[in-house]
Amino acid sequence: MKSKRLNSIWSVTVALVVCSAWTAAAAAAPPATTADAASTKPCPKSGAKVLVTAMGIVTLNGKVVPVDSLTSALSALAPRPTEVCYFREKPKGEAPAAVKIAVNAIISTHLPISFYSDSSFAHRAAMPIH
Repeated sequence: MKSKRLNSIWSVTVALVVCSAWTAAAAAAPPATTADAASTKPCPKSGAKVLVTAMGIVTLNGKVVPVDSLTSALSALAPRPTEVCYFREKPKGEAPAAVKIAVNAIISTHLPISFYSDSSFAHRAAMPIH
């Protein structure tokens, strides 16, 4: 049981680090050009849009959802989303506690996750290549 819990904590920690690094890199990156099609691809209509504000408020498709209810809210979407589009305000700042819970809820859907650099979900974040 302890090993299973440690694996779960490790998965969430890794996801948060990747998520924070990705969104911070996207926010710091220059605006996308037309040559970078991945970063200008909006969230599809079939995607679930999850936004976490700097204050830790979570919205799903534009509606405020208690962060503890995000897992069930994502599961209740019909038809089932094809992916989860994620945006976090102020990604360079310290993550509100809601981020950990939201990321865990998103991971539990087993859907692809796309990170966005804007709250309108119009610009998919592209990882900078160094």
